Amino acid sequence: MMKMQHINIGAVVVLITLFLWLGAPFFFGEQAADAAGRIIMMYLLMLLSVLVVFRDEMPVIPFNAKSITIFIITGTITTIALVSMKAVLFLSSFEPIVALSFGFLYAFVKAFIEEVIFRWTLVRRFNPVIASLMFGGFHFGVLVVFGVPFTTLLVAIGFLSALGFAWYMLSSWYGKGSPIGLMASAGSHFGYNLVALGVI
Repeated sequence: MMKMQHINIGAVVVLITLFLWLGAPFFFGEQAADAAGRIIMMYLLMLLSVLVVFRDEMPVIPFNAKSITIFIITGTITTIALVSMKAVLFLSSFEPIVALSFGFLYAFVKAFIEEVIFRWTLVRRFNPVIASLMFGGFHFGVLVVFGVPFTTLLVAIGFLSALGFAWYMLSSWYGKGSPIGLMASAGSHFGYNLVALGVI
């Protein structure tokens, strides 16, 4: 029997995202379902667009002990660090999370899709600083859905651009441009999302 060494994580993420979108009223509650559903659909369309346009360049992430360990370690370190600093840290998320288990799925989907787009696809076409600014700018649309005040919006975009560059540095330092580096930045991003979304 052939040993499975690779998995199409992108396909799994598409299925999880569809699951979250279809169940938005249940997962996020009736009041937040509309806004959360729009954001989930935006992420799904972004990922599908990137998968279609750049299908030959999509990373194949090895599904093995090393990649899973990297993801868990960076996610755990980030989560612990952020939880310990939460009182003084600006966390720029205004999205509601109701069900804990689905909050984990939502945090993972958002982290993985953003890493593939901003730390893999766009960084190969633009300077990493430009790709990081695009990451911050992308969140303009996400935050506007929740009616965030303009000054808070500007701070959030600046903060997220800097954070995006830090994740680029982590992925390039660890993976040296290989897909395995995405597991490091995605793990850290996932840890950030867990705290920013209020899951932890």
